[in-house]
Amino acid sequence: MRTRLPHIAIALCLLSNIAYLNVAMAKESQARPTFTTVEGRILFRGTIPPDKKLAVTRDAQYCGPSIQEPLVVRDAISHGVQDVIVSIEGVEKSRVTLPKQAVKLANYECRFIPRVQAAYSGSSLQITSVDPVLHNTHIHQNGKTFLNVAVPPNNRAISKRLARPGILDIRCDAHKFMEAWVHVFTHPFFSQTDKSGSFKISGVPPGTYQLNIWHQYLGVQSQTIHVTETDQQTIDIELKK
Repeated sequence: MRTRLPHIAIALCLLSNIAYLNVAMAKESQARPTFTTVEGRILFRGTIPPDKKLAVTRDAQYCGPSIQEPLVVRDAISHGVQDVIVSIEGVEKSRVTLPKQAVKLANYECRFIPRVQAAYSGSSLQITSVDPVLHNTHIHQNGKTFLNVAVPPNNRAISKRLARPGILDIRCDAHKFMEAWVHVFTHPFFSQTDKSGSFKISGVPPGTYQLNIWHQYLGVQSQTIHVTETDQQTIDIELKK
């Protein structure tokens, strides 16, 4: 009669290996972070203010007698507000290397284009002009001059590295109606709303954070958010002036 001990030993060995693999996979699953995409819309249901009308005191023959800029650009259907900067603060700093951008700022028809944008720290700001008049780009960050440079017509791009986080407040000393803003972040957890007021921030680990919202006219708003272990989390926020 053949003994069954070898078969029993093999079965026990297989069961032991399966149990070990299950434990290892469970530990790996616990160690592996779960990331969530936080998305939503920034809304404003109040009365839209009229466009800001600014008198032109220099180069009116090219710029025109006045410049009109909308204070709030809102989608008529969704009530979503365009060009709101949304960021999530308090996330543990990631080891992911931030991409380097060429952040372009054009002097075009006596306006800064684009007026609002966001960028990663370490990127370069590239300033150009196609206007036939002399412009000046004067940038303040944290209350101090970051850059003050003349921008002649059809010049080569003037480049400046964005080393520190914060808001760049951009003006033209020659044409005081020109203004723009660049938000610089040391992390990837930010977004700029589109025409419908929608934003999307990917790769957020579960946790409790501060959601910051900025608009050049509607102001600054913050609130605490709790990011859960889901593939997607939707947050709609209404701004009030």
